[in-house]
Amino acid sequence: MASLYKKVIHGRPYRYLRQLGWVDGKPKMISEWYVGTTAEFEALLEGRQ
Repeated sequence: MASLYKKVIHGRPYRYLRQLGWVDGKPKMISEWYVGTTAEFEALLEGRQ
């Protein structure tokens, strides 16, 4: 399952896409991709509409 996460680094918000899965019966992060800053992500969504 993939989800969008927000990380705040040095006071600035960044967006990441995380893929979670089950490993040995426990949830674990499988992979994580950097999407961009919150402003870049919002601009990407607005351009898509």
